[in-house]
Amino acid sequence: MAETNETNETTGEPEEEFLGLLARFEDPDALVEGCDQARRAGYTKMDAFSPFPVHGIDDAIGIQRTKLPVLVFCVGMTACGLGLFLQWYTNTFHHDCVFPGYDFLISGKAMFSLPANIPVTFEVIVLLSAFTAFFGMWALNGLPKLSNPLFRNPEFRRSTSDGFFLYIEKEDGSFSQSGTRDELMEWGAEAVDPISAPEEELQVPGYFKLVGLIVASLLLVPPVVIFRAQFTKNPLPRMHVNPDMDRQHRSESQDASPAMGDGTLFADDRAMRIDPVGTIARGELGLVTDVEFHDGVKKGTPTRSAMAERTVEKTVEAGRPLLVSRRQDDAAADESKPAADDSAKVDPELDWLVDYPEQIRKKLETEEAGLALYARGKRQFDVYCSVCHGYAGYGDGLVSKRALALNLQQKAEWIAAKSLHDPQVIKQPVGRIFDTISNGRGGMGPYRSQITAEDRWAIIFFVRALQATRDGEKSDVPEDARVVAWDQVNPLQDEAAAGSDAGKEDDKKEDDSKPE
Repeated sequence: MAETNETNETTGEPEEEFLGLLARFEDPDALVEGCDQARRAGYTKMDAFSPFPVHGIDDAIGIQRTKLPVLVFCVGMTACGLGLFLQWYTNTFHHDCVFPGYDFLISGKAMFSLPANIPVTFEVIVLLSAFTAFFGMWALNGLPKLSNPLFRNPEFRRSTSDGFFLYIEKEDGSFSQSGTRDELMEWGAEAVDPISAPEEELQVPGYFKLVGLIVASLLLVPPVVIFRAQFTKNPLPRMHVNPDMDRQHRSESQDASPAMGDGTLFADDRAMRIDPVGTIARGELGLVTDVEFHDGVKKGTPTRSAMAERTVEKTVEAGRPLLVSRRQDDAAADESKPAADDSAKVDPELDWLVDYPEQIRKKLETEEAGLALYARGKRQFDVYCSVCHGYAGYGDGLVSKRALALNLQQKAEWIAAKSLHDPQVIKQPVGRIFDTISNGRGGMGPYRSQITAEDRWAIIFFVRALQATRDGEKSDVPEDARVVAWDQVNPLQDEAAAGSDAGKEDDKKEDDSKPE
């Protein structure tokens, strides 16, 4: 066998390294007997091959129970502690470091709760245990093997059909090339072949090292990116890996309907869709059943929105456009503009409420509730209304003043805010004022979505009180609510008046002392 280890200089074939002996047995029983004899002789680095499972071969070859379950259990317990630790760290621990926690108190929930952390802990256990079972099997079996020297032996192909083989490695401590060969023949082997392979087949390819170096370098990228984002400032916008959600193909509010073929996507040329007739949003049934509180009209009469819907329906049935598309030419737009204005103009004089609805009247039964409603109305008036109408209601808010000034400078088209003390406003029923706040009117926009119905009524209650401050009589104010004028309690004014009187007396004395 020595010639197998020498370089064949005449043929130029590479030198092969001797690796072990492969013995072929006649049948499964002979294979089991041979494996048992080899185990008793002290061989440990050996393996058996057969076309089908052979009963008793594991005990005969001395295969020990795998350590993989122990490894999976240990890793699973470690993963359990790791999962709980990560959740505790991220939720309850905060420190100025590379990886700080996020101790956010949300809805009064506990920072750390074992029942709430079980799902994540379970997922971590399953993940790491699966990785351990998969890669642990590879490591314990010496995988992956890019090539197996046994495949170079032509007889070994019979291991998938009718051959039974026992392979003993040279690395075994009891191995002797000649002695082991003789023992195998004694144990019933039909043939014993040496197994060898070129040295380059037994070495790890060079490109594997390069791939490993690249993978290791890529693993360093996430920590570097995290460190850079944590401790540096970047004036550029954030990176968009998937910009679909940031820049969607959609229409904005008040946009015209997008083009679709020869026409538009929607027949009415509007991208915004109105709710189907009769649609009621969840929790808003009161908007339909209680028209007094939510629309400011008496029961049994149509609301302003209902009449608007009827006008829209009649306009659509008549074939008139609800608005003019921006894609139409100027001539067509001018021609269809009156029809669009007629359909959009829905401002009927309805049967407005003269008194407050029942919910508000109940709040006015007690003085304490009435004062609370007044305070609520004043607060909401100051937030939403005073910027245009002014705190006293004269239409001199800061926004209105600024807009009127721009009218002169830039020829803007700002409509001055109406004074709430205007006789036309004073004589309006509370229902119509409520509708104006809700749906807007003239140059005033709607506030239905910003102010709740109850707060709108509170604002009206405050406005009525504000109007009474100008048009009311002193007798309308209760005795216990009247205030003393400032000039009657100002101590500085009293002192000045006293000083003035003293000076007048001194002047009078001087005049009396003068000779006539």
